[in-house]
Amino acid sequence: MSAGTGRGGNTFLDSEVRAHLGRILASRSLARSESLSSFLRFAVEETLSGRGERLKGRVIAVHALGRNKTFDPRTDPIVAIQAGRLRRALDQYYEHEGSGELMRIELPKGSYQPTFRQVDHPLGNGEMVGKPLSTARPSVAVIPLVDLDAKVDDDYFAVGLSQELVASIASFQELRVIAVPPLETGDSVAKVASSLCRESGVRFVLSGTLRRTSTSLILGMQLTDALSAAVVWTEKIKRELTAPQLTDLQEDVAQQVASTVAENYGVIARTLTHEVHRKRTDELSVYDAILRFRHYQCVVTDEARDSAISALEQAIELAPNYALCWAMLSETVSDAYGLRIDCRSEVVSRARELARRSIALDPNCQHAHWALAYSHFHARQRDGFLRSAEKTIELNPNNGFLVGVTAWAMALAGEWDRGLSMLNRVMDQNPYYPTWMHLAPYLENYRKGEFEAALDHANKFNIPTLAWDPILRAAALSHVGSTDEAGAALGELMTSFPDAAASPAHYLQGYIFIDELVGDVVDGLRKAGWSGCKTNISSGGTLLSHSRADN
Repeated sequence: MSAGTGRGGNTFLDSEVRAHLGRILASRSLARSESLSSFLRFAVEETLSGRGERLKGRVIAVHALGRNKTFDPRTDPIVAIQAGRLRRALDQYYEHEGSGELMRIELPKGSYQPTFRQVDHPLGNGEMVGKPLSTARPSVAVIPLVDLDAKVDDDYFAVGLSQELVASIASFQELRVIAVPPLETGDSVAKVASSLCRESGVRFVLSGTLRRTSTSLILGMQLTDALSAAVVWTEKIKRELTAPQLTDLQEDVAQQVASTVAENYGVIARTLTHEVHRKRTDELSVYDAILRFRHYQCVVTDEARDSAISALEQAIELAPNYALCWAMLSETVSDAYGLRIDCRSEVVSRARELARRSIALDPNCQHAHWALAYSHFHARQRDGFLRSAEKTIELNPNNGFLVGVTAWAMALAGEWDRGLSMLNRVMDQNPYYPTWMHLAPYLENYRKGEFEAALDHANKFNIPTLAWDPILRAAALSHVGSTDEAGAALGELMTSFPDAAASPAHYLQGYIFIDELVGDVVDGLRKAGWSGCKTNISSGGTLLSHSRADN
């Protein structure tokens, strides 16, 4: 996947540039001018295709403005005139409709080749004066791997693997990735990182070494925090080496490294999440709002949820065209319904509309499609859920977390084999997944009568702020003969979560859509000592195979 590169080292995915371009072309500033729209569209596409240098007056006149091949820019100033109008139209867009955009397309005077520049937006009234870093979206610079064997004829492998690393990290849309030149003799990673931080706002630098034996490939990878010069992650990777599989090996290693450092709960996100809680509300950036959402997903507390919602709403107010924040707000709203905090049907409808707004802003935003799938999930719209789930996986099958949470929901919706197969892979590859993911394998073991295995997942669930925690333990413990422990877990439920204890079936139906399975878990609670009745279980608990509201 290629990227559009502007002056100053800023790099964006082609999909990001095109989504941004689409919003400009649909704006009041350009929608009424076919000639300006054609000019801008042609110039951007040529630049993304690597042909920006050929954007001269005659080329634009013929291919964008409809002039014939005999056009002479020396006698007809139409291109220069339209370029001036386009610059003014872009200024108008960014001053009004696009004031919250995180990217700017600019047409420098004296040139017809557009550049793509990142814009940083602090939330509230905080200023960014004196801050060397881009807090809107973290940047990762990838230094080409150093081949310790120093064999010129093998250099292609290190170059190819470095390019795969750039492409793999670029697939995570929340990060900017920058490919930088190889280290010069005498340079150190720390020195280059400091320079990149100071000059280009780079926060993290990925580097590494490569050594090959006759039978294996050995990589030493490290991620450096350019702000503090601290090495925040290192790993030694060894793979067996066979000639016919070199290309596959490059891709596999690059995906492993990218997932470890760049995905939702990877090294970068965990490093930045520790910082965000030390900031005041008026210091928060758009990316900080994303980190607060991530923190909420891990701890699932009322305080974290309220903090995430507040930060995301501020981010949307500041940057209304940033699709990711709309998607995350949609998911948080859906959570309120699933966790029985607010069970009104309007909550699911709002989550769906937030997700659709996100997709309209950026059709390639993977999180937006997951948010739409999640809203269908809670509305019991099976067809709509599965369509959006498949689209989520298709957009980036290497984003372990989003693929994992989609697979988790698939399993809960009854797609046990496929969902758990994908989910287990994700949980094996990244040990930092949220522990609530254990709900799906717990239910699979429980429904099969594998109660010891279910209990193991219940213990790993380990979120004491949710009623699910004592429910899962009490139900499983009652079936393995641990009567006292089951009773103690039930006591936790009754004391800490009286609403869920009064109506466990209603609570369970927030995420279990198979009535029979809800009844089985309630029976486990009864075996542990719960004395309620089954009247709360209704046919509404089954995920519908079809729904008029799927679309």
